[in-house]
Amino acid sequence: MPRYFFSEFFNGGRVIDDVGKECASDADARREAVEALVPAALKANADLAGKGAYSIHVTDETGRVLFIATLSVFPLDQETTNA
Repeated sequence: MPRYFFSEFFNGGRVIDDVGKECASDADARREAVEALVPAALKANADLAGKGAYSIHVTDETGRVLFIATLSVFPLDQETTNA
């Protein structure tokens, strides 16, 4: 099975995955990244009341980026949302 790497990027920080995980297909690796996105943001001590972007970059064994899963949290102006 191919090995995929799931590196995390958040508010200027990063955690590079140098171990990886075997997945049966690109689709399985994509699903793994999406499922890990919220826990990764929370683990990064994300201030979900503030703003920020949290991403998992999925690469293959050659280092090629296959896709990026991103969660963005941006507060809206209260006056704008109640208009």
